[in-house]
Amino acid sequence: MPRVAHFGRHRRFLLLILASAALVVAPAGPSHGYSISWTKWHRWAEAYENDARPYTGAQTRRADGVYVHGNVLANVIYQPTWLIFNANEWVEVGTAHPVGSPRFWYFFTRIGGRDTWVWRHPFTTTGLKTVRVQRVAGATTRWRATIEGNNFGEPDYGLTNVVTGSYVSAGLESYDANATARAITDSPLHYEVSNNGVWYRWAGKDAANVGGDMCGRWISDYQWSYAENSSC
Repeated sequence: MPRVAHFGRHRRFLLLILASAALVVAPAGPSHGYSISWTKWHRWAEAYENDARPYTGAQTRRADGVYVHGNVLANVIYQPTWLIFNANEWVEVGTAHPVGSPRFWYFFTRIGGRDTWVWRHPFTTTGLKTVRVQRVAGATTRWRATIEGNNFGEPDYGLTNVVTGSYVSAGLESYDANATARAITDSPLHYEVSNNGVWYRWAGKDAANVGGDMCGRWISDYQWSYAENSSC
């Protein structure tokens, strides 16, 4: 694992998109700082759904990628699924692929300027799995993240003054310019609104953010394929 646990993160809004006849700003993804050794290179290949608010859940089904890192220390690739509240606050569940270290699953939040790794768990299974983050039914500020139904024994996580999301998102985030990330497809992508217990498929191909050396494409309204230095 990386030698230093330094987890500073910042959200940057990079992409302006026109959706539903109104100008909205699509977040380009949270900037993780997995170790004290920083890299300036940071790219995404991510898709967004933003026209069915208020979101209370985000879900995808996908495999965990097998990525070949470049020769750079302290870089990492993430496969995140996000529920984004506003410009500076979100919850995120996914898979981290650090260079030179075992990959792991994680639940991460940034709320009120505070960054929290709620849990990190060793990668234990292969194949397709359901990745989900959801507000706990009957609670306004408690959230649960699961991978294939497992929250690894962690309690639901309480957030302050945050009740619903403005966007849901999924895809790939990389800090390693020299990595090779073969294509993975998130399918199907789902969201929940107002804790109604119904998981709806994404529709409309609302927005995407794909940086240089990254590949991202819609296969359908609810299927997103992504890669780095490789076709998708």
